[in-house]
Amino acid sequence: MEEKVPVISTDFGVLPEDLTRQAKSAGMRIITMVTTVNEALLAEQARCDAIVAQGREGGDTGVHLKFLIGKWEPI
Repeated sequence: MEEKVPVISTDFGVLPEDLTRQAKSAGMRIITMVTTVNEALLAEQARCDAIVAQGREGGDTGVHLKFLIGKWEPI
């Protein structure tokens, strides 16, 4: 947040709610890469500004994770 970058891009999950709130209040945009419909729904619920869909041909590892309460968990 200190660097004041205009865009945050994530993959393998969405930002935790507190970081999303901080980024949004600082005027940052959030882009999240997803590999499943469920991940896309989580990104939408997290108010991401853009969602990038990646299929298996994009190097999908088959491991889908979300960040909850300080740890990564499978989706």
